[in-house]
Amino acid sequence: MKKYKFGNFKFTVTRKLAEVLTVIVVIAVAIFLGNSIFAFSVLNLVDNEQIKQIFIICGAEFLLCEVKDGYALYKDLNYHFFILNLEIENKLRDCNNLVDELTLRIKINKERLDLLKALSPISVVVLLVGFLIDRSKQSQLDYNYFVIILVVVLGYYFLQIYRSWSLYCKFERQLQEAQNAIKNINESLVDNSKSRALTEKL
Repeated sequence: MKKYKFGNFKFTVTRKLAEVLTVIVVIAVAIFLGNSIFAFSVLNLVDNEQIKQIFIICGAEFLLCEVKDGYALYKDLNYHFFILNLEIENKLRDCNNLVDELTLRIKINKERLDLLKALSPISVVVLLVGFLIDRSKQSQLDYNYFVIILVVVLGYYFLQIYRSWSLYCKFERQLQEAQNAIKNINESLVDNSKSRALTEKL
């Protein structure tokens, strides 16, 4: 188990480093072409403090996304090899237990998604926006505080929707793999049983 986990880790790191290097090469080529086409150096734009901050934020966000995607890829590979190992060793009971666990997780996340949809703050936001548009009532609310609260609430809501949906899709894929493993194990057991019966007759 440790051996294939290390192999999965090595594969994930290699793949993500290749993706990062590809992006760096593309950016370098774009800068070179930009310097060739335009009369000024593209790198001079970095001297602008606001543009520099934008580059830093975009770069940090890109690296965080790559780390997150890499971790997800690593976990998926480990699960795939785990299922493959159960299938090779004909561990039917473990596969059935896994199917039951994944079915429960899918049910929980589906109920959570339904609850989040039912508690959607969008209708309330529409009413509040309409309230603010009425100029006679704008003085009763601090517009800046309203915008901040609105962004935070909507951001948190959509983040929870995305997280629940991602988990739901992930467990669906894992359930499919586990069910395929059970099917393959059953077919293997039937084939082995037939082979033994044929051998006993001979």
